[in-house]
Amino acid sequence: MIARNLSAWTIRTRVYALCAVYAQPYQELFGVESLPIRHRADITRGRTLSASNDRYHAEHHEDARLLARACGARRGGLRGLTADGLRTDTEGNLRVHLREKGGKERDALVLPDYADRVRKIFAKYSAKPSNSKYLLPLTALPKDMPLHYLRAQYAQDLYRYFAERKGQAYDKGILLAVSQQMGHSRCDVVVSHYLY
Repeated sequence: MIARNLSAWTIRTRVYALCAVYAQPYQELFGVESLPIRHRADITRGRTLSASNDRYHAEHHEDARLLARACGARRGGLRGLTADGLRTDTEGNLRVHLREKGGKERDALVLPDYADRVRKIFAKYSAKPSNSKYLLPLTALPKDMPLHYLRAQYAQDLYRYFAERKGQAYDKGILLAVSQQMGHSRCDVVVSHYLY
């Protein structure tokens, strides 16, 4: 895998899967002392807006991007949106009910700057006759849409929404709130993958 120039992330995922299947540590299974080291800087997919973003200008593409930017949804979460997925919490904040990877469900906070536009998108697609129970058509979510970039923008704005950053020191309570809104259970994932 190293000779084929696969990323350290891919190698580790595949190695750990094989270790689970064969119930052996990778040192014995592959005869290596260590695996390639993962560095966040080496992640390239979905970190920036690419040429693929310029290919999709249909209204449903723009709506999908706005929803991802407004609530930090993953592809599966956007795909699983239904007309009844828009909610208001007890504090008056708009939330989107997402069903995401691993069967997890969460009510993601919609950034206040996007609330009106999110309401309009839900109203528009809910009013359209469709054979599908889902809000967005499948064609609204091409595989190369930069959703991770949009999730990163959401995480950064959400952090600023909860409190102003103080240099590179993060408030753990705020990080926990952002992490939960992003659908993660660990704060370090938010810091290493989204607040760059």
